Amino acid sequence: MHVLQMAISYAELIEVHPHSHEHWEIILNLKGSGHEVVNGLSVEFCPGTVSICPPGDTHYKKSNQEGFQDMYAVLTDTPVLQRLTRPFFEDDAGQSIGRLMDTAHRWFHSGSPNAAGIADGLLETICLILTGWDESAPIPQDVERMQEVIIRSYTDPEFHAAEVLRLSPYAPDHARRRFIRAIGQPPVAYMNGLRIALAERLIRTSGSTAPIAEIALRSGFYDVGYFIRMFRRMTGQTPGMVRSRFTNESSGGNP
Repeated sequence: MHVLQMAISYAELIEVHPHSHEHWEIILNLKGSGHEVVNGLSVEFCPGTVSICPPGDTHYKKSNQEGFQDMYAVLTDTPVLQRLTRPFFEDDAGQSIGRLMDTAHRWFHSGSPNAAGIADGLLETICLILTGWDESAPIPQDVERMQEVIIRSYTDPEFHAAEVLRLSPYAPDHARRRFIRAIGQPPVAYMNGLRIALAERLIRTSGSTAPIAEIALRSGFYDVGYFIRMFRRMTGQTPGMVRSRFTNESSGGNP
């Protein structure tokens, strides 16, 4: 897969008449709202709407009066996009597609020696993200916001996962049930899973050099005793057991 063109419609458009391309096109709406059609399928677009236009498929869009602005990428044929079952997506709360598109756009026009390869790699990542979204049930936006805050904050020992329930427009109990339904576990369990996974990585990368208390703190735990109990509950081993086993494996099994 190669990026053939990337651009931003700097002038706000009112309407793009029906047309098609010989290559794949990924379109991200940056501003405005209205109606868009790709190969007979329609959507009410808004900022963050991502449209996938296959080669030869007719597509067009029209704003609701105020005009719209898009960023788009034209690509050579890619097996990843061929697996998609729908042409429209909504960017996530972290603006994953928007950030990647913006970075790819800057690299594509930078003129640097490796610019084309970097832009290709970023667009390939976008395609893989869209494929993942296509194959899984969409996460509600309020749950996605809660999940994003936990991912950003879980290493802070002062952070409590229950705080994210206040981000939801729903009552805390209902917000918690929505989180469980979408993610598969409550916010606290999700946060602790991230913390213990990080602790296990830190144990493996630090070997015998970092004290367990330091690893606990870097993973989001003030209380070392609670950290050890939680670690054992989630992994079936204590941090010391993991460290001993990893140290033994690294030394080839020699005492």
